[in-house]
Formats: sequence, C-alpha cells, structure tokens
Amino acid sequence: MKKRNEVVHSEKMKRKSITQSMTRTRKRLASTQAQVAQMKEQEKTTSEEALEKKNTGTSSNAAACCEELLSRCAAKVV
Repeated sequence: MKKRNEVVHSEKMKRKSITQSMTRTRKRLASTQAQVAQMKEQEKTTSEEALEKKNTGTSSNAAACCEELLSRCAAKVV
C-alpha cells in the first residue's frame, strides 16, 4: 500500500511541476507578445515620423526651388 501512495504522490508532483512550467511559459509568452506589440507600434510611429519629415523636407525644398526660379525669371525680365 505504501508503494501505491508513493506512486500517486510522485504523479501529483509531476503534474504540479508541469503545471508550474506551463504557467511560466504562458507568462513569458504574454510578456513577449506585449513587447512585440510595443516594438511594432514604435516602428510604425518612427516610420510615420520619417515619412512626415521626408515630405516636409521635400515640400520646403520645392518651395525654395520655386522661389529661386521666380527670382531668376524676374531678374531676366528686368
């Protein structure tokens, strides 16, 4: 009878160990998923900022070029 109790206890300990391991794994997975989501959001924000800077830079360069061309044309007309 004692041997059977030892086997039952051993099985319970194995299940407990597996359950704890699964819990740790789930927590790590949730943490990793949260980090990935945060990184994607940062990447999206960074990409949007870079695109905005590029577009802003392009439009200011275009405006500067137009002004320069207008001043050249005005100088030729006079």
